[in-house]
Amino acid sequence: MSDTSLEKILILDDNSDYRKLIKTFISKLLPSVEIIEYDPVFEGAPDDDFNWSEFDVLLLDYHLSIVGTTGLDILHKHHKKPSFPATIMLTGAGTEEVAVRALKTGIYEYQPKQSLTKDKLKQSIIHAWEDKKRQRKKQQEITQHNKSSSKEVFYENLETAITRNETERALVLIKPDNIEELEQLIGIIGRDSLVNHIGKNSFEVFKLGACNPNITRTSDTAIAVQIDYPVNQETLEFNMQGLCKHLAKCTFKFSDEKYKFTVSIGLLKLGQINKSAEQLIQIATAASIKASETEGNSYYIWTETDALPDFSNTDSHINSTQVSITESEQQINSERENLQLELKAAEEAKNKLEAQLRSAEEANSRAEAALNAATEAKEKAEAEARERAELEAKEKAEAEARERAKREAKLAIEAKEKMEAELKAITEAKEKAEAEMKAAKEAKEKLEAELKAITENKNTNSAPLTDNQQTTENIQDDDEKESEVASTTPDSPSIQEIEERIKKLIDEKRIIQTYQPVMALFDDGGESNIDLYKTGLQAIIEEDLELNEMLVDISVFSISLQQIINEWILRQIFLRITETGKTECKNHFLVSVTEAWFSDISLFNWLQKILSQTKKYAPGKSIILNLPIDIFNKHQKRAKPLIDTLHKSYNFRVAISNIESVDTISSDCQLTSSNILMLSADKLQQLTAMLGPEKVTTENDDENNEKQNLLQYLKTKGIRIITTGIEDATLLTDAITNGTDYAIGSFVGEVQNSLVESGTVESFDLT
Repeated sequence: MSDTSLEKILILDDNSDYRKLIKTFISKLLPSVEIIEYDPVFEGAPDDDFNWSEFDVLLLDYHLSIVGTTGLDILHKHHKKPSFPATIMLTGAGTEEVAVRALKTGIYEYQPKQSLTKDKLKQSIIHAWEDKKRQRKKQQEITQHNKSSSKEVFYENLETAITRNETERALVLIKPDNIEELEQLIGIIGRDSLVNHIGKNSFEVFKLGACNPNITRTSDTAIAVQIDYPVNQETLEFNMQGLCKHLAKCTFKFSDEKYKFTVSIGLLKLGQINKSAEQLIQIATAASIKASETEGNSYYIWTETDALPDFSNTDSHINSTQVSITESEQQINSERENLQLELKAAEEAKNKLEAQLRSAEEANSRAEAALNAATEAKEKAEAEARERAELEAKEKAEAEARERAKREAKLAIEAKEKMEAELKAITEAKEKAEAEMKAAKEAKEKLEAELKAITENKNTNSAPLTDNQQTTENIQDDDEKESEVASTTPDSPSIQEIEERIKKLIDEKRIIQTYQPVMALFDDGGESNIDLYKTGLQAIIEEDLELNEMLVDISVFSISLQQIINEWILRQIFLRITETGKTECKNHFLVSVTEAWFSDISLFNWLQKILSQTKKYAPGKSIILNLPIDIFNKHQKRAKPLIDTLHKSYNFRVAISNIESVDTISSDCQLTSSNILMLSADKLQQLTAMLGPEKVTTENDDENNEKQNLLQYLKTKGIRIITTGIEDATLLTDAITNGTDYAIGSFVGEVQNSLVESGTVESFDLT
């Protein structure tokens, strides 16, 4: 197993289907990682000799379908092993208590299965593995530090330096000042913690200074460090001053209390004098005593001119040691017998303690069993309480849904009655129009009969023509000539022929949706991150390119063809919204509104039907209606309630366009409840050049407040601006400078006939 890469993951779960699902996810997310499944139902709980070191990460289920054993029990039993992998606990029905207990055992994360996603799973695995690597590295550093801090190793290194006449190393001895007074305040344990505190911070300073430090405690109150000797005296002085300043900043905290301390530091360059390790320690100690004569954190560097301390105590200690060794040899035999007796007594005491330990373990097992039973009972009670709460919430929700349905049914009836009244009015208007058309037809037939009679009279009359008759005849001759000329030129297709061809192209599915990007020029972290496109349509043809130019503005066609095209465009957009199966569509669409929307309610009824089919996708949130203000004003009586219904009931937004005068903008927006304006670049400049309405001032307002222009006023009302016709960089720069929110044009984005590849467009039938 590598220390740098994630290689192997163990899944320990009693649900085989869930294991396979997790394994599939990980295989796709981390293809180079080997995944091993462990089934506790058939294999039981892992044995004591289970090789945990084989795995980097463990995915552990809480409920394992093993009597008396949970995932938490496995953690308690094995997690203290150094080789135990980084652990993520998964549960289908855990509690906060279980989560807390699991986290106390050292797991990286506690994840409910129902909220686990592929991205969250990958992130948890990687972070758990990295955290485990950091822990292992830290433990290695601690182990290495402990080894380097061994007193035996320290003295061996010091003796080696003496033997080699080492001159590039130095011995530093650090002692806290007034240690007896501090000990009276914080006790022996506190004193020991203080010395460790000083040693740790000193070691960090020397390590950062790349001094190759080796540290140990020479006594209960002193720390010795071997370091590389600096290149010169100035550097040495600088380093020692830095150590004193650092220790002054390191506040010592013990039992929630802070204590001030100072140290005295003695330094000895090795190789200056040939003495034993113990004697060199004494010299460094004498230098620290010399440093203690100065207040605060201080240091003293021993020189060859300084007097050596009295080593007689050391020599007498050596002699007495030699005498004691001889005497000890004479006492070995008698002491051996005493040791054998003590060993026998210790063995008996050991057996007694082992028996007591077994009894304690048995009692502990019984207590854990009782705790598990109590935990299961608690979890069962909590589950029953949750079920009751869920049932009550469900009943409440159903009651609220019934009331809401009643209200919606009432509103629907009222809307239906309103629609029927409008339909009646439309029918009457239609009948009136048909009557007028019939009268016009009869008048036409009467005129044609009169013209025929006149022509017949002309052919039978041979009398000379009067001047007026000659003029009339000349005009008729000219008309006939023009008719003859016209008949000699190729006939252009009539609008009716073009419309029939477009209908045929739609039936043959030779019409495609087009999308032109609308660029957001602001960043709010929300709406600006949504992709907005202006929709259109294009014919798939190899000839007659003028047809596609006519499709740019479908308002030139008849109302009936407009309705067909509008339904086709909306159908394609609804397919785009629903094709992913997600309730949030990442793309929004700008749809043009024609007069066909308001000619009758057939398009609106169709749209309501589609909206009811796709209710869960909330398609209205993804659609912005491009409403020309002239069309709205022309059909205001019918348009306003329809637009308001789409906005309030289905969250459709409205973008007002074709505004001829900026003076009417405020009233136009209020009229349609719009929050979006589509303007040309010159209209945008007019907005910035005009002042907005006067602000209401108070006594506390500054009299010199700068007045808002009309654009600033609109933005305070939450209205966004789309600037159209951006065909070059200059126009885009001007639009940005003038404060527009969106830009559309060939320079920003060309018209395209696809967004993403999808094989599901035809799978959702919208009728």
